[in-house]
Amino acid sequence: MKPAIAVAHIKSALAYRRANISLDSVLVIDVEATTGADRERGAIRDIIQVGACLLHISTGSIQNADSVLVRPTSSEVTPFCTDLTGITPAMARDGRTFVEACEWLRAKYDSEVKSWASYGNFDRLQFVVQCEREGLPYPLSHDHLNIKLAVALHAGWPKGKGLTRALAALKMKHEGRHHDAKDDAINAARLLHRALRPK
Repeated sequence: MKPAIAVAHIKSALAYRRANISLDSVLVIDVEATTGADRERGAIRDIIQVGACLLHISTGSIQNADSVLVRPTSSEVTPFCTDLTGITPAMARDGRTFVEACEWLRAKYDSEVKSWASYGNFDRLQFVVQCEREGLPYPLSHDHLNIKLAVALHAGWPKGKGLTRALAALKMKHEGRHHDAKDDAINAARLLHRALRPK
């Protein structure tokens, strides 16, 4: 992480320490982003879809699953990206701005005062980098849980597995389409609920 981004993230985190974080449910988020076939290191990526749902801790129910398409500003939707996500350049161009997507998270999910989780760290870092690049306030709380790590610790695996491999290893059926942000958020929430249960 670049120094300027790290400083901005730390300042934002310190501000959020004063927030009252709700623990009755966890906001689970997945993002899809622009990428080339080689997924080159250091390439600029834009979020092109945000998926989210609420996992209620006491019951394990998953509610308010939804997603929005987001218009890229600094990169293009490549054919590889379309094959991966099903999102075409035209679909992305008709999406919301990143600012609007952040406001959607705040309005629909109270995202600044919700503990939130994602499968791995990519989603969290993508928000950090893109907010810094576009000069926007971070739309999420800094109470983040890495579901990939939680599942690996629960299952006793020596390292984390990808989302689909983790579901298969735990004999859980994959629901929906992989690399659809809403479906991946739901499957990640299911895995988190499994990790929170005693063996």
